[in-house]
Amino acid sequence: PNERVRDRYPNRLREFRERALLTRIEFAKKSELLAAADPNTHRFISHETLRNLEGGFTRPRLSTGRTIAAVLGVPAELLFPDGFDSGNRH
Repeated sequence: PNERVRDRYPNRLREFRERALLTRIEFAKKSELLAAADPNTHRFISHETLRNLEGGFTRPRLSTGRTIAAVLGVPAELLFPDGFDSGNRH
């Protein structure tokens, strides 16, 4: 139920972040700038959230995936081939 299972949601986020030569903190700062410039489209992504996404513990919502893709300059579908969290809860 509330288990944290690594790689439950595999993705290529870390691979592309490292290709861009960004630390998680640098990435978070870039996402903060995007969110400040366009809060309707982009979200601030903390380095903790990034760690959880990279580890496959969580699946991003579409707005988070859109921001990550913008920071890295690659399509969100390439980073998250299994898709996004709908946000619907039981």
